[in-house]
Amino acid sequence: MKFVVVALSGELEKLQAMSALASGAAMMGMEVRIFAAMDALASLRKSVVEKKAWKVAGDAGKALLQADKTFVDYLRDAKEVGDVKIYACQDSLNLLQATKDDLADVVDEVTTLTGFLKLLKGLRPLLYEEVVWMKRIFIWTMQGPENAEKAILPFIIANAGFVHDAEVIVCLISNAVWLAKKGVAEHVNCCKWRLKDLIDKFLEQGGKLLVCSPCLAEREISEDELIDGASITGAVESLELAAEADIDVSF
Repeated sequence: MKFVVVALSGELEKLQAMSALASGAAMMGMEVRIFAAMDALASLRKSVVEKKAWKVAGDAGKALLQADKTFVDYLRDAKEVGDVKIYACQDSLNLLQATKDDLADVVDEVTTLTGFLKLLKGLRPLLYEEVVWMKRIFIWTMQGPENAEKAILPFIIANAGFVHDAEVIVCLISNAVWLAKKGVAEHVNCCKWRLKDLIDKFLEQGGKLLVCSPCLAEREISEDELIDGASITGAVESLELAAEADIDVSF
């Protein structure tokens, strides 16, 4: 059995929780695979680890900074007791203008998101040989245009999902419904990523883009204002689709 973690946050409290979960899973005999990207990867830089220069969200994080063992130490312990591998995101590494040599020694390899997904092909949602791995991937996102990086990431992952010939569905809820309004995605960019290009690619590959009806009404966005390819959905329909998915991801 595999225990898979996609680590994105650089907050120490979340990194500590991730290392604790990984350690527990390793001790239970699970294969642990961690994909570190964005701020989580930046937190694994040697310079950051040596200085304990991590971001904290509150008092718990401040206390963790004073502890003798860090989340990196717990990851080392987990690797000693079980089958634990940590992969660094190639795109995030490029953004940081860093190489694997700049990362802490707990990182095993550098790979792309697509490469990481290929490594998980042994993961099965059911114990039947005839089940095809990842028939449906359902992604919820409430990240609006006010944070370009968080708005873009769900569509990067969604496009990577097509490598397995899966049905990929993205459901925009809360402030994320603005992303489906005509003229908005063109102005949401982060580093080399352009949201409009990612959405266009997603739709061209057969992806389904669902938009929450009550969320649109709350923001007074009409159906006529939505981009081509976006479909309005209600809570019941979206929940039914998510319930049938092999992987259900939320942002």
